Amino acid sequence: MNGSALKYATAAMLSLPTLAMAVEMTDYKYPDSQFQEAYLRGSLDSKTGNQDQTSYSYDINGDYESFYSTLPRTWQVNLNGNANGQRGPNTGDSLDDSGSASLRGIVNNYIEDEDKWFWYGSGEAGYQSEAEDRFYKVGAGMGYGRVYNATPLAKSLRMIEELGDSNLIPSSTIADKTYIDIAQVIDKEDEFRSTYGEEEYKPYWFAEIERILVRDGVISNGKLDAKSTLIIDRVLVTEKHSARKHGWLVSAGAGLIIQDFSGNSDNDPSLDVLFEYAMPFGHKAQFDNILSYSTIFGSDTDQTLRNSMGYTYEISDKVDWVNNWYLTYSVPGDSALKETLTNTLVSGFDYYITNVITAGIQITLTHLDDGISGNNNGDVELGTALTLKYRVF
Repeated sequence: MNGSALKYATAAMLSLPTLAMAVEMTDYKYPDSQFQEAYLRGSLDSKTGNQDQTSYSYDINGDYESFYSTLPRTWQVNLNGNANGQRGPNTGDSLDDSGSASLRGIVNNYIEDEDKWFWYGSGEAGYQSEAEDRFYKVGAGMGYGRVYNATPLAKSLRMIEELGDSNLIPSSTIADKTYIDIAQVIDKEDEFRSTYGEEEYKPYWFAEIERILVRDGVISNGKLDAKSTLIIDRVLVTEKHSARKHGWLVSAGAGLIIQDFSGNSDNDPSLDVLFEYAMPFGHKAQFDNILSYSTIFGSDTDQTLRNSMGYTYEISDKVDWVNNWYLTYSVPGDSALKETLTNTLVSGFDYYITNVITAGIQITLTHLDDGISGNNNGDVELGTALTLKYRVF
């Protein structure tokens, strides 16, 4: 099979769940959009018996992402935190724990309200329990491109699919415009909530969805019945929906490190380059990649290249297959230090016990090449973990 045949075969396989739907996720380019996600994940391992004391290790991670978009600009905030520790089996072994956190915010301001050229401003803060001080950095630069939030269209597709499976709407092809118009209404949930209140907004929100379904002849009796309303409520409110995004952007600019983890406040400048690409496959799969390069110009010129790649596939309403690859390549400015290359592969399954609680299993492969022989760091480390994840919102 040649490369082109393989490409089309793979695309066809990924799109099988949505062959009956002509609309593509990339058709949704509604600039006024927003979403936010917050998760807490934890794992705990312990062992007792045939040892002096119970040994254990724990790992807790927290993630928050907020994305808000209008025609002239987009705002994005990411907050990540980690705490981990372990205690050995021997008498006198104490708990060895550590923690870290990072906060990053960026605003892209589009020139002439288009989805092309923009200038940006950013800020970062970091904490490491073993570091001497906090990390602070600001930056600004130019960029090109835009990444759109297509999660509302994924919800629209899922909602109509569920109504069709329950024989509550015709199984014939529905116009692309219907899917997109409903997605725009779904995207305005916070607007309906702020207008009518937390307890009263749903009837008005669902009524607008009903109006579109009636307008386009999807429902012929002029209104949604009780079963249809319950399904819409379950799909849009109760079920979990991971973010779906599409598009790309590239940016380059200058940064200023106000303070690093060593307490250095020499205000070292940096050059920062970023490339982001996102592509959903139907409403069940999502691919993301973020590549960044940064070099610091100070007494020593440090360079760091990072790549974060992820692929998630929704096997069912309850199970997701989640995959990530993280690469970090560092070149220290101090010639006495070695270059390091770290690769981490993570693959696992998440089972949604409820819409906010998820149990999972994951396998992790980690390889560190630090250029030093004889320290066993060159061996591939295999890790397995059972996780529990809580979706805050």
